[in-house]
Amino acid sequence: MRKMGLLTLGQAPRPDGLFKDVAAVVGPGVEVAEYGALDGLGPDGIAELAPRGEQSVLVTLLRDGRSPILDRARFLPHLQTRLTQIAESGAEGVLLLCTGDFPELHASCPLIMPHAALYHAVRGLLPTGGTLGVLMPLPEQLRAMVSEFAALGVRAVGATASPYGGPESIRAAASTLRRNGAALVYMDCFGYRASAKQDVRKEVACPVVLARTMAARLTAELVG
Repeated sequence: MRKMGLLTLGQAPRPDGLFKDVAAVVGPGVEVAEYGALDGLGPDGIAELAPRGEQSVLVTLLRDGRSPILDRARFLPHLQTRLTQIAESGAEGVLLLCTGDFPELHASCPLIMPHAALYHAVRGLLPTGGTLGVLMPLPEQLRAMVSEFAALGVRAVGATASPYGGPESIRAAASTLRRNGAALVYMDCFGYRASAKQDVRKEVACPVVLARTMAARLTAELVG
C-alpha cells in the first residue's frame, strides 16, 4: 500500500497541521493525498448538516478555521461519496482521520478506521484496575464513549473541551479527569494536537495518549 488517501470529516487542506503530522509518522515511502468530506460544499450546504434535536453529532474543522457541529446521519452520505471518489482515483488505501465508529462505510480499497484499534490499544495500555480518563470535544459524545469502554471491561470517566478552542478549556477538562482518578488519559479526537497533549500532561499525573499520532503509528505498521 504505497499510495494512500487521508480523509478528514471537514475540508482539506486543514489549517491545524493534521495531515502533516500523520504523513510524517506514516513515513516518506508512502505517498499521501489530502481529502475532506466537505470539500466543494458551500456555507449553505454545511449549515444544512447542523443538528436538529437529539441526533448523534460530530465536530470537524473547515479550511477557514471554523469548527461546525454536524448531524451524523445527514453527514454520512457526504463522507461515503468522498470515500468512493478517493478509492476510484487509484488510492491503494484510505485512512479515516476520525476516532468515531462508522460501520456503514465501505470502499473498494482497504479502509483504515481507527476507532476499534484505538479503543483496544488504550484498554491494553491502562493499568490493571485503573480508571481511564477520556477527553472528547462534545458533551453529547460522552455517554456512548463510557458505554463502549464498559463493554471492554474498562471504567471510563470523561471531560469535554473543543480541540479548536484555547488551551484553558483543555487544561480545565484535564483537571477534571485528574480529580476523577484517571490513571491514563486518552485524547479521543484527531483535532487534538501535540501541543494540547502537553497542556494535558501538565495537569495530570499519568500518561497521556493522543489519537492522531497513535493512529498514524498503527497505520505505519500496516503499510510500512
